[in-house]
Amino acid sequence: MQQETLIVVAHPDDETLGCAHELLRRPDQCRILHTTDGGPFEERFWGQAGAASREEYAVRRRAELLAAMRVFGVEERQLEMLPVPDREAARQLPLLIAEVSARLRAFQPAVVYTHPFEGGHPDHDATALAVQRAIAMLQAEGLAGPERREFTGYHARNGEFYSDGFLYEANAVVQVPLAKPEAAQKKAALDCYASQQRVIARFSLSPQRWRIAPLYDFTMRPHAGPLYYEIRKMGYRFEDFAAVAAAAL
Repeated sequence: MQQETLIVVAHPDDETLGCAHELLRRPDQCRILHTTDGGPFEERFWGQAGAASREEYAVRRRAELLAAMRVFGVEERQLEMLPVPDREAARQLPLLIAEVSARLRAFQPAVVYTHPFEGGHPDHDATALAVQRAIAMLQAEGLAGPERREFTGYHARNGEFYSDGFLYEANAVVQVPLAKPEAAQKKAALDCYASQQRVIARFSLSPQRWRIAPLYDFTMRPHAGPLYYEIRKMGYRFEDFAAVAAAAL
């Protein structure tokens, strides 16, 4: 019997962008935990989508997720979502760590996929921290933790958005080309995320890229110069993130 894969990501659509190869080829073996509900407090985000409130926008993003997962054949019972607003994951790190730990103990996955720590989005970085910490807690008890993998996301390169590779070289990168039917299926799933098309359009469909995640020091700036979430004014400076990371660790 194949062992399960746990995909721990920040927002609805991150699972498809980062792990389409798993969802396409092993849909019945995947469980997905979203660490936020995708609904930010800032009205400009949900207002642009025609939602009347943050909560309505979060419900819409959940509906988009369910539609996308039907494309892959992933059932609703395989999905879980924490009641944390978009951009608030870093402020809820103890909760994230506890919830990821609980899933690791319950499901005992062989592999966990998550975000790299690259300063692209504070929720991505908080999710990466929660996964690394939860696995370390298991190992400290003498238990075998899953293999921790990370997929390419986005970060600042020369002050601009970059999504076609990792921030820096670490472990060997595995490239997974998608066959034309697979790429078409991935696109059909991404098309379900009507509220996120402006961001999704900045990612290539193939190949998927992942590597064994390195051990990060989440209190150290991931690269010199402004991080992408600082450039985009997402409500954090790195010093803010580092303070909550240090407290959680």
